[in-house]
Amino acid sequence: EISECLVGSEMCIRDRFRIAATPVACNYALPCSLFKVNHKYPSYSFSLNSVPSTEVIHRVGHGQADMGFIVGATDNPEFVCNLAFSDKICLVASEDYRCPDSITLSELKKFTLVMLNEQFSSYRLLHQYLKQAGHPLDTLRVMYHLDSTESVKSTVLAGHGAAFLPYITVKKEVYQKQIKIISVMDFDLNYDCLLYTSPSPRDTR
Repeated sequence: EISECLVGSEMCIRDRFRIAATPVACNYALPCSLFKVNHKYPSYSFSLNSVPSTEVIHRVGHGQADMGFIVGATDNPEFVCNLAFSDKICLVASEDYRCPDSITLSELKKFTLVMLNEQFSSYRLLHQYLKQAGHPLDTLRVMYHLDSTESVKSTVLAGHGAAFLPYITVKKEVYQKQIKIISVMDFDLNYDCLLYTSPSPRDTR
């Protein structure tokens, strides 16, 4: 659990944490985990900022954040990366969107797709995966690129297309039967989020 990751981190020698995290971790994974940590350790306080992975690395490296959550490993030997959580990237559509329950990657060309923009790690992971699988994004019907997960979800909920998103971002809507997952038989892409810290925490008090 992310909460265990936080508590087990060397950063817990402090009572105040500055956390920089990618949008998915910041908006969907961390709030609940931080609530659990704060409930167990009420003297802790947190500031949480949503920024791209490159900015997370910069902030931790320059002492502007005490810990970070990034997607994709970094080869900087001065810092420590540990897996915080792993999620699946799924093809999703509104519950009443007319489409098969299961498709192949080749059949993606029949779909109207809504994408996040290239600033998002999940988009870059998907772009690389599909290119290596022989189905580059420029061969698909991408209606447009949007700048937030919530705007993609709103477009999907309105029935305007399908989208690839980390499962954690649509978990609630799937449970409420507003969004469904379309199985892609030859598609398997993980969204791995890493806890990024300095091995020697700086005392900023």
